[in-house]
Amino acid sequence: MIGVMELDCLNIRQLEAFCAVVSAGSLTAAARQLGRSQPAMTRLIQDLEETVGFVLFHRNGPRIVLSEQGGIFHAEVDRFLSGCSLLIKRVNDIRNEIAAPFELSAIPAMANGVLPAALACLPADLLPAHVHLQSVPAAQVTLSVVARRAGLGITSFPVDHPEVDVLWIGEACCMVALQENDPLVNQEAISLRQFKDRDIVTIADRSRLRGRIDAAFMAENVRPRRIFESTASVTALSMANAGLGVAIVDPATASGMSIKGITVRPLAERIPFFFGVIKPGGHILSPGLAALSETLKTVATQRLSGFRLHGRASSEIIEEALCGYDPALRS
Repeated sequence: MIGVMELDCLNIRQLEAFCAVVSAGSLTAAARQLGRSQPAMTRLIQDLEETVGFVLFHRNGPRIVLSEQGGIFHAEVDRFLSGCSLLIKRVNDIRNEIAAPFELSAIPAMANGVLPAALACLPADLLPAHVHLQSVPAAQVTLSVVARRAGLGITSFPVDHPEVDVLWIGEACCMVALQENDPLVNQEAISLRQFKDRDIVTIADRSRLRGRIDAAFMAENVRPRRIFESTASVTALSMANAGLGVAIVDPATASGMSIKGITVRPLAERIPFFFGVIKPGGHILSPGLAALSETLKTVATQRLSGFRLHGRASSEIIEEALCGYDPALRS
């Protein structure tokens, strides 16, 4: 019969030592990082392996390599220790009557422009002493909100999770970023047809914006010569600036990131970028986070050309956010 480990078997010092070894890459470096001796670190790791019942590291002389089970375990331990750290901070804040910090999770497109501008617009009495902004991919934003590690999430759509409340959805059209000496900069709007046999830079996530970009090219019967992909729009801008191609990026990045040598133009075709604000299901927002959600609407309206607000996540919006593209609709 396989034994079941109880919570009181876990030792925080062992878990901290384990994460330090993974981060530092060796027992010696981890011992130095935590101010312990190497034999003490070795003992902590051995005791932890005995407790969990599987090997955490494979040892090859002086080198240690994380085992497969150790890698899975590390992801869980990292989350656990992060939660412990936040809990300790909140206990101290509650004791000292300090307002709860803003725990925000946002996709890079929003974390790099719209969200900082919205935070800057909040009245000082609504801003807590601590604001933590996590910039991660869309799927991680949802997971952070579901796990309540984030009180507010700003993400791209579609989002259709039963443990998440959608506060609002915004829509704006994608933009083109190109070098300022490109002949296309002389046009007010650039058509996808003009990308035929050219190199383009775009987004890698096919389940979201990239899927709509691909659908738009297919609808116009256009095949670029070469495609460069990036998981972040800001990287796509840098790639375009390096001359690797013309970038098609979300409007938040296009309006919020100013890169010398890059010019931004609208697309003639409508490729919508859907984004919005989510919170943990059933959770009541603090006055500060509620104000931030509303301020985000205002900033998006001011900064994003053609911004449209959708008050709720209808089935039509979810469907279009997944794959919708209508060539009859022009920006």
